[in-house]
Amino acid sequence: MRNMLGVKLFIILFLCTFFIFSFSHFGASAFHSILNNTNTFAEGTTAGIVDVSGKTETEAMQLVDEQLTRWLEEMNIHIRYKEKKILLNNSHFRFNIVDSVKSVNNGQKNMLLVDFENNTLENEILDSFPSLNSDMIDFDKLMSDLLKSAKILESENLEFSLENYLMGANKNQNAVINESSIEFKDTDADMRRIIEKLSTIEIQPNSQFSLLKFLEENGLEKESPIAINKLATAIYQLILPTNFPIIERYISNDKPEYAQLGFEAKVDAEKSMDLIFANPNDNGYVIDLLLRENTLTLSLKGTTFLNKYVITKQDEQTFKPKTIKHYSPLLNPNEKKVKTEGKEGLIIKVFREVYDENGAFLSREEISEDYYPPIHRIEVYGLINKEKNNNELQEESPSEENVNTTESQNDDVKSASPENTDDSSGTIENTNDLWGKPKEQMK
Repeated sequence: MRNMLGVKLFIILFLCTFFIFSFSHFGASAFHSILNNTNTFAEGTTAGIVDVSGKTETEAMQLVDEQLTRWLEEMNIHIRYKEKKILLNNSHFRFNIVDSVKSVNNGQKNMLLVDFENNTLENEILDSFPSLNSDMIDFDKLMSDLLKSAKILESENLEFSLENYLMGANKNQNAVINESSIEFKDTDADMRRIIEKLSTIEIQPNSQFSLLKFLEENGLEKESPIAINKLATAIYQLILPTNFPIIERYISNDKPEYAQLGFEAKVDAEKSMDLIFANPNDNGYVIDLLLRENTLTLSLKGTTFLNKYVITKQDEQTFKPKTIKHYSPLLNPNEKKVKTEGKEGLIIKVFREVYDENGAFLSREEISEDYYPPIHRIEVYGLINKEKNNNELQEESPSEENVNTTESQNDDVKSASPENTDDSSGTIENTNDLWGKPKEQMK
């Protein structure tokens, strides 16, 4: 009986000892396991773009704070309205890191909690763009889009165009920006054909426009050069008072009558002479062509510019032509004809001045310096027979009056010599009946 009691007591003591030993050994591991599962985040858990898998809340907050510091230092958010762009102050964002980490859902991608200071966004935009008011912009939509990028802390520069947040009535996308006109004659059939085929010219946003390429696409590249150059001149004059950069442009050697000084544009496919300009805006523009009697009027339509662009001219000068004397045996002595009337040379500088919406001067850019060289006047004279004059003088009595006459005539002969005339030539060119045979030498 005692043996049975001893066995039972042994078994009880053994079980108690085993329980105590197992609890002390395995319980600690189980407790730590349960504790770790409660205070660390599961795999695939992010706060913004920060991976917090396996991290405690404290560790996760530290990682998010480090990424936020980098974001505030590196992130550039620009607000653009037409030609003007401002950098948004990142200090207007208010991040709540503690609540963001505490509200993280395990195993998921989570956004951070962020907001703007009251009225700071609206005030900064309205102060930077005085022509706008709070009723013209959907600030709720703009703020929502701005916070989307801030909630993930991705350090990628962003730009927001206010045109996308304007109320419908304020967009004004079909305003007349500028107009130019050019006249042509009733007999200018090529110009009329161009106008019949073209009613509008579209200028795409953020793109370059080539007039030669446009003419080829519309089957107009074979029209008369004069008609094409008139169109190019009208387009060039139309886009000058805008923010369109002029990439390529040429002029003639002699200013045509239809072009104002400083505003000509010449296009020639064979010589690779083109008119190319760019539209740096987010909005497209349209050039309307309208024919009224013998006047072609071009209108640039689209979204109005924020700044004002003024074209000014400076340093206009003229250069008088020289008179070039040529001599021909086909003319009688003392006979004179004018081969080329001559024309003054011209030079001028064209500038583009930029003023902001309040009328304050911003910048001045030289657009071009156009130079047309003078066309010299060419006069053709008949040759004087020196030998005949000398014989006649020798037969006369050598009186004082005759001596003076002889000296005067000899002086005339010298002055008529090609060696004493400006730009004269001893070779007679066969340009018309006046010039005789080709390369005929003077006698």
